[in-house]
Amino acid sequence: MRWTDSLKFLKEQGCQAYVEVGPGTVLGGLLAKFDPDVPCAQLSDLASFDAAVERFRVYQCGIRSQYEALT
Repeated sequence: MRWTDSLKFLKEQGCQAYVEVGPGTVLGGLLAKFDPDVPCAQLSDLASFDAAVERFRVYQCGIRSQYEALT
């Protein structure tokens, strides 16, 4: 219940992407059940960090909507 409430709050605040830090993907899986269209990156080592930085580059400075309009 609190997890869902937290996700609803973050969505209402305009959160467009999420990052799960640590081993495993449990929280990302729960997030996918809540909102299957929202991106979530799992960070567990340096390689996953580099991949997440590249994947979420379009979210920097609020440019997601402009990026989606181009694709």
